[in-house]
Amino acid sequence: MRARNRAEKLDQSALFPEDFLPAYFHRITNLLNARLLERLRIYGMTVPRWRVLIGLIARDGRTIGDLVDYTIIAQPALSRIIDQMERDGLVTRQTALHDSRVVEVHLTPHGRKLYAKIAPVAARHAQLTVKSLSSAQQKELVALLRIVTRNLTEAPSIEAEEKAIAERTK
Repeated sequence: MRARNRAEKLDQSALFPEDFLPAYFHRITNLLNARLLERLRIYGMTVPRWRVLIGLIARDGRTIGDLVDYTIIAQPALSRIIDQMERDGLVTRQTALHDSRVVEVHLTPHGRKLYAKIAPVAARHAQLTVKSLSSAQQKELVALLRIVTRNLTEAPSIEAEEKAIAERTK
């Protein structure tokens, strides 16, 4: 009887991809990246390298740690990407003026020129993703996604969440 109740509970709380928001986000991210990669390949660019370029255009001279936060690329992978981009003449590493222990990543003129070539292509890609939405819907979507991002950023850690659940069930 107990196993049956547990099975019924599982059935009641089953998550289906069409009803599970994280599954939608995962699918959207994969589709966006796959289509963007098709466009970027023409320029010898990958999606992670493009994210680094955008991050440095937004603010040149970022540290690796700052780029990790901005691009959401794990530090070891990001370091390899920066190595490749440096080898290709897109970025340079420089010691920070304010602290010789800090290394900053800067765009080279070649990196800026490549960004200028790709930016219109990336902008077109972004426009195509929301082409059937009105301007008001697009603004609402961005506002809602900012709220979702803030919720995820401010969410408690798994440990804190589990502790709170354990406290409630006592």
